[in-house]
Amino acid sequence: MRAIDATLILSAPGQFDQDPEFALVDHMFASGGLAETLLALNNSDRKLARVSRRMAVLRRELGEDEPVHQKGDGLQTRLLAVVGSPLVGGLIAPIPVGGLTVEAPRHAGPNAFALRVCAPTLGPGLPAHAVIIADPDVPALPGGLAVLRIGHGYRILAFGFGRGGAVRGLTVAPHLDVPIDGLDPADLSAVIAVAFP
Repeated sequence: MRAIDATLILSAPGQFDQDPEFALVDHMFASGGLAETLLALNNSDRKLARVSRRMAVLRRELGEDEPVHQKGDGLQTRLLAVVGSPLVGGLIAPIPVGGLTVEAPRHAGPNAFALRVCAPTLGPGLPAHAVIIADPDVPALPGGLAVLRIGHGYRILAFGFGRGGAVRGLTVAPHLDVPIDGLDPADLSAVIAVAFP
């Protein structure tokens, strides 16, 4: 069957009425023969399953070896090993947390990591048992949360603007106001999700 340009059909009504292929599709549509096909094309679950299968093939071709979990609905999700051990002053050491994993959000990049909060440095809204997913490939923006790498540890910061318009990183306990503008952007990772396992 040859392809028919839809703009031609709209710009010249009646021109394709005599075309046998067009007549066949028109007859199939009128008799309901295309209903199942059109529903299948517009089914988000089927689309997601097709995309997941294609992504799995591409991952194998690229040689990526990331932990993958098969859900009951046939979709694959990536699991991130949780790291985080408390240090003095609200810092977090990247030490693995005994086999604990969390599901990575679909929009998480390949360098995303899971970090246990360990202490409520930003207040009770982000308790010590929470796990944040940070992505170094996503820029940290004011109004959000970020993870700052300091030596061999991490600090979770609330991003905001100071009085002069400079970007600041803030914590509540301990009370810190960290100037961000002079820091290496490679040391900052945006927080893209929070889990409460």
